[in-house]
Amino acid sequence: MGGRGIGSRIQVDERNLVQHVLDGFPEDVERNISSLADWNRLKNPNVTLVGIPSERQGSHLKGLILVPHDRSESYRQYAGWEYGRPRPHRDFVYNVTYEAIAHAHDKWGSKRIAITNFFYEYHRDVTTCQVEAMAHFCNDHQGIESFTFLNDRGGNELLEIVTGFNGLPDIGVHRPIISTLTRFWGIDFMNLNWPKVPVG
Repeated sequence: MGGRGIGSRIQVDERNLVQHVLDGFPEDVERNISSLADWNRLKNPNVTLVGIPSERQGSHLKGLILVPHDRSESYRQYAGWEYGRPRPHRDFVYNVTYEAIAHAHDKWGSKRIAITNFFYEYHRDVTTCQVEAMAHFCNDHQGIESFTFLNDRGGNELLEIVTGFNGLPDIGVHRPIISTLTRFWGIDFMNLNWPKVPVG
């Protein structure tokens, strides 16, 4: 992502050299996308969504939400024995997806949401969980106009997953989880918490 990418559109430099030191953050964290993503992936033990709102008046891009993934430090505590295996931890994928959608909708008024497969190794379960989260959110909320998958490595498999999911007689319901919000630098840090499945 270069200087003319998403970072420039929401006026948060991806690599500016100005450091902002706040309580609870290590001194090397900067207010830019790359630094926040590195911190969230490599150093943060909590499952945290980083919601960076657009700072441009009237921008079509409402914001960007950074989510942890299968190589994040926080993934270990939920994946347990599955950590490093090709099959993703479904609760992890579902919960971070649902809460990211909810934040974009509730805080920014987003009606058209783009989402990407955020795991390093593509697995059908990731997309299935994301589709489930989208369906549950739309069942409980009005106003979403579209979801777009970006860089979906499964190709047309996404359409098969959506078709299969829509054909289910019962798609279940969303189970709320604990979410706490902290705001620094005008950026939302959402810590997510849900019961861990015992490691076997």
